[in-house]
Amino acid sequence: MLEGMLQGEEPEGRLLDSWDIGEALKHIETSGAIEKLRLIRLEFGLIPTLGYEGEQKAESLYDAIMSNPKFVLRCALHAV
Repeated sequence: MLEGMLQGEEPEGRLLDSWDIGEALKHIETSGAIEKLRLIRLEFGLIPTLGYEGEQKAESLYDAIMSNPKFVLRCALHAV
C-alpha cells in the first residue's frame, strides 16, 4: 500500500496521515516482512510525508545513512 502511494495510487477509504504512515513503517521494520533495501527505498520516498516530527520512524534509512552513505545515495539516485 505504501509503495502504491509513492507511485501516485490513491488508497480506498480514509487517507493516511503522517502518524499512520510512521506506525506502518515501524510495523514493517519490526516484522521483517520486506527486504532491507526495499524498506530503505520506501522510507526514503516517504520522508516528505512523515515530516520533521516523523522522520525518526525511518529507522532503516537512518541506519543505512550512518553506516554507508554512498550506498544510500546510489539507491536514492536509482529510485528517481
